[in-house]
Amino acid sequence: LRLVHDLGVQGMAGGSPERLQRDLTTLFQVGTVAGLTDRELLARIGRSSFEDAEASLEALVTRHGPMVMRVCRNVLNVPHDAEDAFQATFLVLVKRFRSIRNRDSIGNWLYGVAARVSARARVEAARRRKKEHERVRLGVVAAPSDEALRSLAIQEEVLRLPERYRSVVVLCYWENLTLDQAASRLACPVGTARSRMARARDLLRRRLIRRGVASRVDVDSMPASLSLSSALVPRTVQAAAKLASGQALANVAAPHVAGLSAQVIWRMIMS
Repeated sequence: LRLVHDLGVQGMAGGSPERLQRDLTTLFQVGTVAGLTDRELLARIGRSSFEDAEASLEALVTRHGPMVMRVCRNVLNVPHDAEDAFQATFLVLVKRFRSIRNRDSIGNWLYGVAARVSARARVEAARRRKKEHERVRLGVVAAPSDEALRSLAIQEEVLRLPERYRSVVVLCYWENLTLDQAASRLACPVGTARSRMARARDLLRRRLIRRGVASRVDVDSMPASLSLSSALVPRTVQAAAKLASGQALANVAAPHVAGLSAQVIWRMIMS
């Protein structure tokens, strides 16, 4: 009620009645969809109005966005590049969500897409900065820290895990769910989720030690999710909702973000 009052005051202070109505509609729709499953939210994106798609996408970005941002930041050191990759990941979601096999829990799928988008963005960013900065052409580039290399190595090895193991790791470590919550999301007994987690941790520890990341790797110290900037979420949701409503990819985002999304979508289709 306090938020409704504040919106009303803002509307009387200069906002149009149409804008106020849209804000109120979105407010109540977001509250309605917040408790829906990933599958239900995806279904609403595919067959609903722009406002419904916008509310559903906001729920998905809020739910999975911190994990996606952590993946992007592990690959891309520049915050602006990570935000571009973040936005591109959710644009890919709008175009390719029908290809997701497990729509009840899309975190695992988003993890893989974010890793692909970030890897491509890293190549593009390197090319762009090579043209922009003389110091890059001279090869004077700051080396990543040991912690950054370790985080990236963990992320790469998680991506290489079999899907049944990767799913529980992404839910528990990157999306901060409990084992019980992860089992519910995966529609499997808690004992099954626990055994998969144990197997995944063992595989990760052995693979990371073999890569020389550390003599003894503490898998429990895998990175937690990141918070999102206040401007990034609405910008991403708006672009994704426009794309879901039928607008062209080139018209909903900055050219380099649209191009990044298009490249990853094409690679996914071809593979």
